Amino acid sequence: MIAAGIWLETQHLSAQELLKPKLCPSTCNLMRHVHEYVNADTVWFHFENGVVNVGEGELYAYSGDQIYGDTVIEAWQRIEIDSGGFFDTLVGQFIWHDEGGHNHFHFDEFVQYRLLELDDSSQVMSLTKSGFCLTDGGGLDTCLSCGDPIGDPPIPGVYTTNSCHLPWDSLFMGISVGYVDVYSFPLDGQAMNVAEVPNGAYWLESTANAGGKLVEMNATPDVALVKVSIISTVDTYEDNDTKDKVDAMTAGIDNSAKLAACQFPKTIDSLSIHQEYSAYDFLPDHDWFRFRLTETADSTHFIKIIFDSDLGDLDLQLLDSSGEDTIYVSNADMGDSEFVDLDTLPAGVYYAHIYADTSLYDNPVVQYHTNWNYSLTIDAPANDLCGDVNDNDVVNAADILHFNAKCSSNSFTCETLADVDSICGIDCTDDLNYLIAYVFQGGSDPYCTCE
Repeated sequence: MIAAGIWLETQHLSAQELLKPKLCPSTCNLMRHVHEYVNADTVWFHFENGVVNVGEGELYAYSGDQIYGDTVIEAWQRIEIDSGGFFDTLVGQFIWHDEGGHNHFHFDEFVQYRLLELDDSSQVMSLTKSGFCLTDGGGLDTCLSCGDPIGDPPIPGVYTTNSCHLPWDSLFMGISVGYVDVYSFPLDGQAMNVAEVPNGAYWLESTANAGGKLVEMNATPDVALVKVSIISTVDTYEDNDTKDKVDAMTAGIDNSAKLAACQFPKTIDSLSIHQEYSAYDFLPDHDWFRFRLTETADSTHFIKIIFDSDLGDLDLQLLDSSGEDTIYVSNADMGDSEFVDLDTLPAGVYYAHIYADTSLYDNPVVQYHTNWNYSLTIDAPANDLCGDVNDNDVVNAADILHFNAKCSSNSFTCETLADVDSICGIDCTDDLNYLIAYVFQGGSDPYCTCE
C-alpha cells in the first residue's frame, strides 16, 4: 500500500515533527450515571463516557483491506507532519456493530471501563474493551484528566457518525483537536450489571486508547477516575418518593416513612438517593418523611441529614402539612450535612423532603443524582403518653381498638406506649385488659415503666 511507503520515507522524523493526537477521558461525562432496576439478578449501572483530543494534531483513521468480509476491516492512522505531508501506519481494525442500535463501524478496543474498590483500587468488575465510532461529538469539555488541548480546534468539527456508516472501502473516522467524542449511557456497552455488587462507594475508571494501538503524543493510556455510588439494593424505606405514598403508609411500624411522635428523637441510617433509568425515562429519587409535632418545638429540636458530598450533594426541605408550601430549605453547596432548626414551629404535621442537588453541574438531569448512604435525624417533641398506642395525643377507645388489631402482629404505631401494666413485656391479653379497665372502668393509670 502507498501508506506503507510513506511510513518508510518518514520514519527518521523526530517526535517533535509529528502532529500527534492525545486522547483524554472526561471526568464530567463519567459523573453522569443512572441505575436501571430490572430484577433481583439484573441492575444495570449506566454511565456516559467522553474522550477529548488534547494533542497537537487530529486523530484520523481510515479503512484499509478487508480482514473478514465486509465486517472486519484494517484501520490505518494518518499523522500529519509539521513541515508538511503525513505518514500512515496500521493501528488495528474497524468492526461492524449492529447491536444496541449502533449499526455502523467502530474502531475496536478504544476504551476500557473498570469498577474499582475505593480503598485499594482493586478491580471489582470490568467491561471488555469497547469500540467507538470516533466523532467530533461536541466542543471542548472542561473536566479533563490530562490538560488543555495543544493544537487549534477546527470550527466546525470535521468528523460525524455519517462516515462510520460508509461502505468499508471508504470508511474514515476521528476526533479533531479540542473536540469530545461522547457515548451516552443508553448506548450498548455503556452499562455494568451491578446486581451482586454491595451498596457502596467505588471508583469508576475509563481508559482511552485502551488497546494501546493508536499513535499518541505519549504511549501511556490516559485514565479518568470518578467516585460513584453503586446502589444495587434500594433502602428499606422505599417506596417513599412522594407525599401521597407516605401518607398511605402505617405510621410507626418498621421501615415506614410515616413516623410516629413517640419515636423521637429518631435517627435512620443507610438511606440512599438513587437515580433510576427506565425505558429512556429518568426517574429521580425523592425521599419523603412525614412527622408530627405534639407541641411547639424549641431550640433543641431539629432535622439533619449527613452524607458524603463527593458522592452527590443532597438538599433538605421542610414543608407544611399540605406538602406544598416550603417552610425552609437547607442547601449548603457541597457540604456534608444539611440542617433545619425547628425552634418555635407549632404543633402539627410536617414533611422532610430529601433530594439530590444538581444545581452545581452542567447537566442537572442526571449528573450526580445519586448518593448511596445518608442518615436522617429528627429530634422533635416526643409523645410519651402511656397507652396512646395509635399516637393521637389521647388515651381512649380508639387506642383499645388499635391495640386489639395490632398486638398479635406487633405493629403498633407506638409500641413503646403499649406496655401499660408496669410488668415488663407486652402481653396481648393482660395489657389490653388493663387498658380497657382504664378507659371504661376508671382503672389505674397506664404505667409504661416496667418493673
